[in-house]
This record gives sequence, C-alpha cells and structure tokens, in this order.
Amino acid sequence: LYHMPPETRAILGLGDEYAAFDAQTGRRLVHPDDWARIDDGAARLIKGAVDRDETTYRFLSPTLGMLHVQTVNDAERDG
Repeated sequence: LYHMPPETRAILGLGDEYAAFDAQTGRRLVHPDDWARIDDGAARLIKGAVDRDETTYRFLSPTLGMLHVQTVNDAERDG
C-alpha cells in the first residue's frame, strides 16, 4: 500500500479515501503515457544505477484535473 499524508492529498485534490491505496489505484491517477518514465526511474533506483531519481509526470486529480507533478526519490542503502 501507498500512504499519502493529508497535506499531499490536499495539494493533489484527493480525499481521505486516498490516505492509503494500492498500486492499481495509483496507476489510475497517472497519465498512461507517463508510466514508462516512472517505472524506469524506480528500476534504476532499485538496481543501484542512481541514488536519486527526479520524475515529472501528469497526475490525474479527480477534483482538480490534470496536474504536473515532480517527484524526487532518494535511495538509502545499507553499508
């Protein structure tokens, strides 16, 4: 499950029903043409090819319409 804090939900126009949601729900909230870019960034982080990924994508808010969102993900590795 993905957990989203209230402040982030407010920015994205999401109600309390999105406090925790599964990957399938998350995919419905992102423009389909942007998923390859998101998946690629996550794969590079997991494989250790990069320590940081910044991805911009179109978020499909049920109340605010299309938003352009940028995520920054940093990997924390053991050792």
